[in-house]
Amino acid sequence: MLYPLLRNSLFMLPPETAHHLSMGGLQLAHSLPFVKNQLAKQFLMPPAQLFKEISENFPPTDDSSAIRVLVEAGPSLLQSLIDQGLIDHLHLTTNLVKEGENRISVEQLVANFELVSQEIIKETKFERYKKI
Repeated sequence: MLYPLLRNSLFMLPPETAHHLSMGGLQLAHSLPFVKNQLAKQFLMPPAQLFKEISENFPPTDDSSAIRVLVEAGPSLLQSLIDQGLIDHLHLTTNLVKEGENRISVEQLVANFELVSQEIIKETKFERYKKI
C-alpha cells in the first residue's frame, strides 16, 4: 500500500528531484542492517521477470506495445540479456584509445544484430544496433 503512494508522489516531482530523493532513500535504507537484507531480496529477480514487472507497472507512454528500458550493464549481464532475447536495440560506446582489462568480443555480442548507425568522435566510437 505504501509503494503506490510513494510512486505517485515521486511522479509528481521533476525527474531529477525524484531520482535524488529515491537514491537518497535507498542509500539511507541500505545503511540499516535489517532493511539491507530486505532490499537485497527485492532485487534478486531474474531479468526476464524484472522486465515483466516493469512492463506491467509502467506501460508504454506512446502507441507502441514495447516498453523502453535503459540497461547500463557490464558484459556478462548484457550478454545474458541478449541470450534471453530481452534486448531489441543496442547502443555501444567504445573507447578507441584505452584497452580495458576485461575485453569482450563485440562481434559475438552483436552477432544477432544489424548495425544501424556508427559515429566516431575523437577517440570514442558510438554504434547503434537493431536485433535481426
